[in-house]
Amino acid sequence: MKAKLKQIVIETCKSKAVIIAAILIVLYTVTGFFLLPYLIEHFLPESLSQRLDSEVSLQQVKINPIYTDIGGQGISDQRTFWQGDGRI
Repeated sequence: MKAKLKQIVIETCKSKAVIIAAILIVLYTVTGFFLLPYLIEHFLPESLSQRLDSEVSLQQVKINPIYTDIGGQGISDQRTFWQGDGRI
């Protein structure tokens, strides 16, 4: 019984579908943890600066593709939204 189960597991792991699925999972994970944060940190501030007509900066982006979580630190905008005259 164990030998038959072991043979089934070995044959399944050698199948093309399992190998392709494993490669896709690894690519998804590596892209999500490393490539996407890099691209967002370098291209998003420039794009937002052009759209908002203001200097936008972004210090750090963290993405967890497993939990589909995204976060950022150090997001700042140089615009002044309101300049009051001191009266209420």
